[in-house]
Amino acid sequence: MSHVTPAVVLRSKFILPESAEYKSYIDYIDREDAKVKVDYSHDHDEVEFKLFHRYMDYMGDDEKDGELFTSNDDNLSEEELKNLKEGFSVAQRNGSPMWQDVISFDNEWLEEQGLYDSKKHELNEARLRDVVRKSVSELLKQEGIPEDLMLWTGAVHYNTENIHVHLAMVQPEPTLEMKEYKTENGEYVHQFRGKRKQKSLDRMKSRVVNEIYDRTKDYKKIDELIRNPVKKKRSINLGAYEKTKRLFAEAIPLLPEDVRQWQYAYHSVDDARPLIDEIGKIYLEEFHPEEMNELYEKLDEQVDISKRLFGEGSNYDKYKDNKLDDLRKRMGNAVLSEMREFHKANKKDSKYIHYKNNFYNKKQPIKRKQARYYASSPYFFRNHNYQLQSAIMRLNRVMRKSFHEYQKDKNVAEFDRMLEGYDY
Repeated sequence: MSHVTPAVVLRSKFILPESAEYKSYIDYIDREDAKVKVDYSHDHDEVEFKLFHRYMDYMGDDEKDGELFTSNDDNLSEEELKNLKEGFSVAQRNGSPMWQDVISFDNEWLEEQGLYDSKKHELNEARLRDVVRKSVSELLKQEGIPEDLMLWTGAVHYNTENIHVHLAMVQPEPTLEMKEYKTENGEYVHQFRGKRKQKSLDRMKSRVVNEIYDRTKDYKKIDELIRNPVKKKRSINLGAYEKTKRLFAEAIPLLPEDVRQWQYAYHSVDDARPLIDEIGKIYLEEFHPEEMNELYEKLDEQVDISKRLFGEGSNYDKYKDNKLDDLRKRMGNAVLSEMREFHKANKKDSKYIHYKNNFYNKKQPIKRKQARYYASSPYFFRNHNYQLQSAIMRLNRVMRKSFHEYQKDKNVAEFDRMLEGYDY
């Protein structure tokens, strides 16, 4: 299998206020003589964070292409740089960790998305900065940190093998909980929590990808292919359908006594769930084969796209698994809905009760045989037309609703007539 270069790579770490790197970073913020070229590519196993503290001065290098930016500004004046340095110094004095991130892009993918021209060596920095800002907002949201309590800077670099963005974040007034950390000298100190949740970083990376590559239209189509067949299930009687009626009859006796628990996610339907899944599978194959073929094609396309975006080591097939699981749950609840209607229509029938209580009765073989004979007989479905009763119940609900609407309109009309005839 050929190696797939991820479209986006995110590497993150944090450093403590006592570290030499933290102090050096602040010292270099507004200096003009500390230029450095950062060598970063997807082929490296580790990002060279040791040079991270100098990247802000990279904006003064004539050979670089990107410029320093913050959450609100694209071009910083000397006064703004001075204030920025002071903000980072305050954060250090107050014990805030410094979070450092590198977001690296596959140049070919950026070119495919129209953000980069390799021939002219031109990058749409404005668009990329906007993407980064939204991704930082997503990260802070996931971490539960208000944006006005985080000070951060970024710089776009694109004179190396892979266009990438460096980020540094601090809290001038730390709000996180305290943790115990080991310093460079081997001492243990209590510091504000620096480690961020992996879920937060994943969401940050996903936001970068999704802001550049919009899959909204594809997702919408997939959702339609999942929901429409489930909605159309209402017109199909699977309890009487030749290929599913046996499974239908086998599943009902395994369901709990409390009909309110006839929901797919309930553990009390675990025993019946394999039969319910099989009924749903047959329904989709028999009545919606074209939609299912299209759904699998669309899902496979998304798997390939995710693999391209996030790389081999990512859970690029997770979206497909989640969507198929969603379809299975929706289909399961649709089947259970029909079973509830069938049960309500027959719950007072003695033969039905005998069947439900004895279908799996191993202690009394005769009763079990009678129950299974009943379940396999035409009488089980034909004489208990629950679908007709269900239709009648739905019609009654519509009629009740219509009556209430009629009554409401009538009352409003009478009130209007009263106003018209009122003697002021």
